[in-house]
This record gives sequence, structure tokens and C-alpha cells, in this order.
Amino acid sequence: MMVVGGIDLGGSKIETTAFTAHWQVLATRRVPTPATSYDNLLAVLAEEIAWLKGQSSEVSFPIGVGTPGLNARTHGFSFAANLEGGARNLKQDLSDRVGQVIWFENDANCFALSEALLGAGRGHGTVFGLILGTGVGGGYVVNGRLLDDLNGASGEVGHLGIPAALVRQLDLPLFRCGCGQTGCYETLLSGPGLARLHTHFGGTTASPREIAARDAAGEPVATRALSAWIDLLASLVAALQATYDPRAVVIGGGLSNLPNLTERLEANLPEKMLPKTQAPALQIAEHGDSSGAWGAALAAQAAWQV
Repeated sequence: MMVVGGIDLGGSKIETTAFTAHWQVLATRRVPTPATSYDNLLAVLAEEIAWLKGQSSEVSFPIGVGTPGLNARTHGFSFAANLEGGARNLKQDLSDRVGQVIWFENDANCFALSEALLGAGRGHGTVFGLILGTGVGGGYVVNGRLLDDLNGASGEVGHLGIPAALVRQLDLPLFRCGCGQTGCYETLLSGPGLARLHTHFGGTTASPREIAARDAAGEPVATRALSAWIDLLASLVAALQATYDPRAVVIGGGLSNLPNLTERLEANLPEKMLPKTQAPALQIAEHGDSSGAWGAALAAQAAWQV
């Protein structure tokens, strides 16, 4: 039986899943991500691949790994701030260790691919997968394939700058981003960003879930913070529509669970978009935090067939 393997390599956990060629889950497991050394990370990933191979009688089959950060198309080096190894060539090192090519893809691209082909974006043709969590990022899928971009960075929309007009209109604070720039969407649209908005407008330290609950209870500061956050999100989706022009935007990450998110976004979006343009379909992701393994397997299968 043909098997396809997907590994979601995160900062705290590694999820490994074996799929049939028809995308039924054969087996899945999670292990902690080692934090001690690059060699330990390689060893654990090799163990996960050995476990995958134990699910099939095939000597080799497509195996993909989804990772945070950049996976350069040209030289194969990866970089992620929350993983060991810095700018090491993890793809080449792992492939050499296990004796077959292992495909690597950015985790946000994996999310987009899984939702476009097998999730909430099915049937839309062009889908932007937007992750709103600890960070903000995404990936763009056109007719079942990711963009063949130069650096694997085409979905790094969290590092676009917030428009100056919106900063003035909403009295937004500006923060330095982890990318080195100031005023990126990620600084205010991420989970920590929503908390920053709440404290900026005079609230106490609170999580996004607590802010949403306080908004529902009618607390003015929470309502102002969440309304500003929705404005920011609508502005970013309008920017996506003016550049990528997807037929659907699928939203994932922890903030996708905020109450009535798509309804509030749909109400706010028209005034932000270019005149006489149609808004994309707005969907909440189906696969949740397992989308990385699904997308990594899909990317590996596509590359295997080339």
C-alpha cells in the first residue's frame, strides 16, 4: 500500500502522520521537539522517519517536513529562530542521514496547501491560508500548487507595514518587530499583538480569550481593542485581495477561534477594498493544529510525482 508521510516540526512538538494515497490517516503520533542540540534534532527526525517507514512495506515513499521560518528554494538552508541549528542545511543533512530525499516546506505554506486541497478552501482554485497566532503569516495556493517563489517568503504578510492612515485613525502604537522593522502587522495582529492593543487602550494584561469575553460583556476597553484588531485584519485581507486576489481566504491559528470572527470581518472588509471588487470567501480552517503534517505530506507527494 502506498503511504505518504508528513512531519510537522514545531518549536515544542513534532507531529508525524502516515497517510494512504487517498488521504486517510493510517497512524499519527506526537513527540517533544528536542531543545538541546542540532544533532539531537536530526536524530529525533530520523527516528520519526523510521517510524513512518514502519507503517509501509515500501522501501521509500514521499515524506515531507513542515518547519517554521524560511526554507530557501535555491540553496536548501533553513532558518527558524525557535529551532536548534541556526542557518544549517537541515534538508540535506536529514536526507543524507535517512538515505532518501526529504522535502521541506514552510509551515504556513503547509497550512495553506492542506486547507486548499483537503480543507475549508476546497473547490476555490486560488486560496490564501492566513495564520493568526503567536505570529502572522500565510501561503498562497493556485490550482493546487504553492507559488514557485525565490525565497519561500511570498506568504510572509505579517511583515507588511501597517498603513499610516490606519495608525492615525485608530491611534495605534508602533512596535519593533522580530524581523527588525517597525510597525509590521504581526506586532498587533498576532495573539501578543491583541494583548498589546488592550493594554495600549487602558486595559489590564489579558489573553485574547479574556479580551473577547470582556468584549462580549460590554467592557469598553476590550471592545475598542478588539474592534481595532478587526480593522487591522480587514486592512490586511484587503491588501491580500489587491495583490494575490484569492477566491478564498482560510484563517487558522489560535485567533481563528475568536467568536464571530468571519462575520465581523465580512462587515468591516468592504470599506477597505478597492472599489467594485469582490471580497474573497472567508473560511475558518478545518484541520486545526494538524494542518502542518497534512500540508507537508501533500507537498512531498507533489514533488515525488514531478
